[in-house]
Amino acid sequence: MTPNIRNNHPLRAAPTPVGRACCYRNSHISRVAAWLFLFHTVCFGQTIGLNSPVIGLSVEDTLKLCDGHTSTGVAIVTGREGELYILLDSPPRLLRWDVNRENGGEFASCPGELNSPVDMTSDTGFELLVADPYNEKILRFDRRLEILPPIIPDAGGERFEPLSVCRIPDGTLFTINRTDDDIWRISRDGKATPLGWSPARSGRINAPSHIEYSTETDKLLVLDKDGLKLFSPYGMIESSISTGVADPSGIGVAGTEAWIAGDGLACVSLTHRYLTFYAPPDSLKSWGVFPAADVALMGNQRLYVLPERGDLVLVLKILRGGSGHP
Repeated sequence: MTPNIRNNHPLRAAPTPVGRACCYRNSHISRVAAWLFLFHTVCFGQTIGLNSPVIGLSVEDTLKLCDGHTSTGVAIVTGREGELYILLDSPPRLLRWDVNRENGGEFASCPGELNSPVDMTSDTGFELLVADPYNEKILRFDRRLEILPPIIPDAGGERFEPLSVCRIPDGTLFTINRTDDDIWRISRDGKATPLGWSPARSGRINAPSHIEYSTETDKLLVLDKDGLKLFSPYGMIESSISTGVADPSGIGVAGTEAWIAGDGLACVSLTHRYLTFYAPPDSLKSWGVFPAADVALMGNQRLYVLPERGDLVLVLKILRGGSGHP
């Protein structure tokens, strides 16, 4: 089957210890090359799996967020049944789009509980967790956007302004506190404790902006000015990875990969711990999503990119190469 390659702008892959991944441009790919790729895959036993190297991105669709408001894109996550949850500001609201519906999806807005939301994530029980620093709490919604009781941690008298949040399987929350630029651990009984990693304490992190959790690798991921830092939930920072994105604004995780969005779009391997793919600003500009506010993944095969202006979601297919001989 001929690979579906429709991106019209070159995407440069990041250098890796084994060389460079291929990058595809529609004007430079012929049917002959596509058939040679297929021939090599079949005859030499290459397999293409979910975690095979990324070699390109192909534009599949553009979802227009026409709900009658101008918007600022904040965050996007995917649901268990293929739905999208989109967090917007100006005015603040949370929207749901069912991409599996024949009419292209529909919106449902939650009541006005949001003040100035800055991040959103989902957990394994599928609650939506929204960081809203001006409310000084973590807001909770179910998958129907019904409001659940918020999380108001006991911060020991210190000011708590959550900038980003994630939950690990044992129920513990990790959040970035904007007040001190530190990572805080929130136990199931609501007790919040700083890890002491901020520049003012140990300097292990530098102006963190986002935190996420990878179920596959059991690692917490922190985006800061220096790149992407990985650490175990109850351990120390294990590695720091340069992402190539100068101004990161969002992160999406699936399997053993993390995608970072901002003035570029980068893919990082969480097992090999290096940058594997990079789409430069020119590509995002040509797609109409520059700068990107956030990115979400669906099964390691599809990317949803939300731009800062918040009027659309770009759907990208992830093109992968062979993973080697079986």
